Amino acid sequence: MSQASAPTPSAIAPPAGPDDLEVARVNGRPVWGSCLAGQIGRGAATRQLALDECITFELLAQHAEQRGLATDLLVQEATRQALVSQLIARQFEATVHTTKDLGPTFDDIVTKNEWRMNRPDLRASAYVRANLAPEAPPAEEAAAKTTIDEVAQRLASETGLLGPALAPLVDPIGAAHGIKLEVTDVPAGPREKWVPTYADALYAIPEIGRASGPVRTNWGWEVVVWTGGLPPRTITREQLASEMFPELRRGYFDAWAAQIAKASGVQVSIDEGQLAHLDEVTP
Repeated sequence: MSQASAPTPSAIAPPAGPDDLEVARVNGRPVWGSCLAGQIGRGAATRQLALDECITFELLAQHAEQRGLATDLLVQEATRQALVSQLIARQFEATVHTTKDLGPTFDDIVTKNEWRMNRPDLRASAYVRANLAPEAPPAEEAAAKTTIDEVAQRLASETGLLGPALAPLVDPIGAAHGIKLEVTDVPAGPREKWVPTYADALYAIPEIGRASGPVRTNWGWEVVVWTGGLPPRTITREQLASEMFPELRRGYFDAWAAQIAKASGVQVSIDEGQLAHLDEVTP
């Protein structure tokens, strides 16, 4: 498939606007006041230094042009990237500032996420459990309780606990009692998600990374660890929209680009054979 070559970019500096002043010439080509202003903004100490820098830049630009670098592949690619950047800056970034600029479709997305405006205390956890049958014999109940008591004592002074760190700490205790302890991570959820005994233990823990005391649940004796989650909050719809805006804006960018393609009648064809060949020759 042939590809049209990119046009050779002009090396003659254009004015920044109709009011831009021509402050010098180099081999008949203008040096503009906007260049000086830019150099001063970048740290040039005086106007004369800024002028010297702009003249030097013009000299180097003409020298590069004389050496044929205007047709260099890297120069052409840099020109393409600059064109795209300017288009995005002027037609997308300059006009899309809030969710209102995204149109009714994206406003509907915010509406569908209004449940996030009122969030309960969501806690993630992990547990160390000595499993027991619903009606375990008294001897098994006592052995499980003794084992979990030791687990609770072992973890009582620990901070920063996470699920993966629990097994190395407690497995030796279970082995000493001949009990295989279950260590499991539990995803975040509201208090109502857990059975009361487990929830009471979890929500009584004073800080993330700490463990509870022994607790008897429907499944056995266990120690609960608070590992993370999200604090409760109440926000307005406007605050929710502001939080969602960066992600919505990224999605809107794809739709914006697709609209340009549709309005311009652009047709895209993909050579699947060449893609397959590319997969074969690239690591």
